[in-house]
Amino acid sequence: ALGRCQKSMEAVSSSLLAHRIATPASPRRRSDTCTAIRARLHRGIKAARSKKDGTSSDAQDGTGDTMALSGIPYDENNVFKKIIAGDIPSYKIFETEHALAFLDAFPMARGHALLVPKASGYASIADMPAEVAADVFKELPRLARLVREATGCDGVNVVQNNGAAAGQVVFHVHFHVVPRWEGDGVIRLGTSGDMITKEDAATLLTAMQSKM
Repeated sequence: ALGRCQKSMEAVSSSLLAHRIATPASPRRRSDTCTAIRARLHRGIKAARSKKDGTSSDAQDGTGDTMALSGIPYDENNVFKKIIAGDIPSYKIFETEHALAFLDAFPMARGHALLVPKASGYASIADMPAEVAADVFKELPRLARLVREATGCDGVNVVQNNGAAAGQVVFHVHFHVVPRWEGDGVIRLGTSGDMITKEDAATLLTAMQSKM
């Protein structure tokens, strides 16, 4: 089943690429097409593997929309998707083929910035194909450096939330780059717990590695 799915997806990719070659398009539209193809291949292969294993790679939410592998549904009307499309203005710091960095409209601190992937459909980093994620993650060092140098801050937090329980409000993958100063109290992590036991570590490692 996996082999048939891969061949089918390759055929779809070839067809789409042939259409784009025959029909002139802007660099941005070509980029969006390539991203869509990669995402479709990823989802197709995942679905075939899940079928082979007897599990389901998709779930349905209350509206009948397909949810992501993480179980976190993507919000097609989210504000970041509209910013990327140019429907809502933003204070852009820089833009690449795959990512957009801009100032947070409601900053926790002066210089608070956001980095988002241009690819839509991903509410959680757990849903992103490795190559799509890499195209975005590689821009984090540059953004952190720009925020630090522009503000003269003492430190920088890079924060990424997945799911409402983790504090996610906009369901399009994004990274907060927040400048910090000594004693500002803007972001605080909880205190450390007791040292992990060997037994608990072994149980967790087995559970995690079984999902690889």
